[in-house]
Amino acid sequence: MSGGFQARTRFRDVDGITRSVTRTGKSAGAARSALTDHLKDRLAPSGDDLSAESPIEQAVIIWLADREAADLASNTMRRYREVANDHVVPALGAVRLREATVPRLEAYLRVLAGSTGAATARLARTVLSGTFSIATRHGALRQNPMRDVAGVTVTRKDPHALTVDQVRAVRTAIQTWQNPPEKRRGRPRTASLLDLIDFILATGVRISEALAVRWADIDLEAGTVMIAGTLSWTDAKPPVLYRQAYRKGDAAHVTHTLPQHAVDMLTRRRIHADGNAHDVVFPTVTGTLWDSTNVRKTLRKALLPAHLEWITPHELRRTVATEVDREHGTRAAADTLGHGDESVTRRHYIQRNTLAPDVRKTLDAFFS
Repeated sequence: MSGGFQARTRFRDVDGITRSVTRTGKSAGAARSALTDHLKDRLAPSGDDLSAESPIEQAVIIWLADREAADLASNTMRRYREVANDHVVPALGAVRLREATVPRLEAYLRVLAGSTGAATARLARTVLSGTFSIATRHGALRQNPMRDVAGVTVTRKDPHALTVDQVRAVRTAIQTWQNPPEKRRGRPRTASLLDLIDFILATGVRISEALAVRWADIDLEAGTVMIAGTLSWTDAKPPVLYRQAYRKGDAAHVTHTLPQHAVDMLTRRRIHADGNAHDVVFPTVTGTLWDSTNVRKTLRKALLPAHLEWITPHELRRTVATEVDREHGTRAAADTLGHGDESVTRRHYIQRNTLAPDVRKTLDAFFS
């Protein structure tokens, strides 16, 4: 052409139709460059879309944003971010999507399971599966390589429940820790720990749910409490502890009828309550929300002298489930814990009865 050069090719567009594409330039090289750049722009999707050459980190960022838009529970979202940012991105973030082969991904998960545990590796597998699903949706990969990656097996221990004597030992140890026989210096120890543990034993609720209970949720005259929220952390820096107005997994609110001991304990606390901005029943000594991590640390200190430091609030929840199951059946235990599916309660919360029934009289018939 006069006054310049022209580069031309035939290009198959995303709609499947092949078209003639032309670009011009002051030189043959400039024309070819202009044509190449145009085809790259024409082939690549717009915005934050991915290609096979994109690093895995870019796909992880898009997946996290996609999960954020799905309005997941804040604790779930925070855990996804922790695993993605602390484990997946440092190890695989710079790897291109096309380089993410099944052997490479399996080797990574195997090493991660060995260094941090199977539970973290399993969550990392979830992050990677979602990440490569995003990549396939954006046309960067033809299929999700995680489909062929072996699963991560988490060896679960059978649920363990405390005996009545062990529960009594726990309560005695906490009482002794809160009111030591000898005088001690420093700040007085929190007087709410035993009450909080008694509340969990009276309801079987999660520790974060117990800490979120407000006086507005309690009817002392009827002797009931409605479990309608849980404590969680925001994603701000630094994070802020707050009460969310729904239970884990957005489960339905559940109302418990309390044992008399719990009613008496709450009545006493109500009489002596100073009030707090959150209206919670179990605040810190300064009236703020009480973080469950701090409760676990305090409980461990209280139980250490009695060599019961291995007992956690979740162990108490399992104990409640097991006792209710023995007296009232698995359905009642599931309802107490707020589970819709009995199998979850049976698999993770109820201690199995390892003592077979006494059927000697029946079996004696074989030898008569």
